[in-house]
Amino acid sequence: MPLTYPSYVNTIPIRYWRKPSFNVVAGPQWEYGYGLSYSRFVYNNFSTDAQVYRISDPNFVVNVYVDVTNNGPMDGKYTILVFVDDEYRSIEKEVKLLKAFSKVDLRGGQSTRVRFALSKRDFSFTGLDGQLLIEPGNFTLSVDVGAASDTTQITLVP
Repeated sequence: MPLTYPSYVNTIPIRYWRKPSFNVVAGPQWEYGYGLSYSRFVYNNFSTDAQVYRISDPNFVVNVYVDVTNNGPMDGKYTILVFVDDEYRSIEKEVKLLKAFSKVDLRGGQSTRVRFALSKRDFSFTGLDGQLLIEPGNFTLSVDVGAASDTTQITLVP
């Protein structure tokens, strides 16, 4: 689903990129990315190349890996979503931000390894002066595959 669906009629729309200060009375009925399938997709081995990355590295890239398996009897397609959450930054941050996605087409019982390459832009935000800014600190990466999700931590240093 490409949007977050509210639990009750006349509820203010809940966008997945909302700020933490946005007062949510009731949680969403279906969170952004929720979907149905005739198969059951699971994942394993969610990881990155390293735990610490240097922002000043001219070849900066964070490679994110996840193994996806179609555990159901039917062939199916599913979209894997990767979100980035900056644990602290100088201005209020969003609850979570979608930074990468990939659709896989797997036969029943088949597995595949999916790689995402995140750049500096995926860890940046627009500062008060309107310019893109990247700050050192801790980041939480999460992968969502259907109703399942997992997280890992990385640190960016100057």
